[in-house]
Amino acid sequence: MVFDRLKELIKSGHKKKPSLAIVFLGIDHFERLQKQLEKDEINSLVNMFSQRILPYVERNDFFARYEKETFIIIFRQQDKESTTLYRVNQLLKEITRTFVIGEHRLDISACAGISRYPEDSNNWSELITQAETALAKTRKKGSNLFAYYHKISIKKH
Repeated sequence: MVFDRLKELIKSGHKKKPSLAIVFLGIDHFERLQKQLEKDEINSLVNMFSQRILPYVERNDFFARYEKETFIIIFRQQDKESTTLYRVNQLLKEITRTFVIGEHRLDISACAGISRYPEDSNNWSELITQAETALAKTRKKGSNLFAYYHKISIKKH
């Protein structure tokens, strides 16, 4: 579904020339959380995490869980890099608010990797790989960070 949506947006983009930002957002230290929490508590955490993201996803954007601790957001009409940076910063700030799950008070952080269409690639699979690569680089540097693929300069929110 994610790939189909991205292919569709890029295909229509060739005609209309819109700009897209593909954002991979990953919960930091997820393995540690899985050891600390019960399965239903992990599910609650993921649901709460998703609920915190949704207000920052506009009507024409796309949002989905990509892997167990990773989410993908496709921001449409992101002509200015600064707009994407602002939105990602807002997301990271929202995520750092304490999560309360049962008796647990959890301070969660996340990292983000970003690729842009058409600046980074015209190919949907390359854009996915680039955003994943940027996310992996941020995770190696620490928590609550984001990076654009084309710059791979890590920034703290």
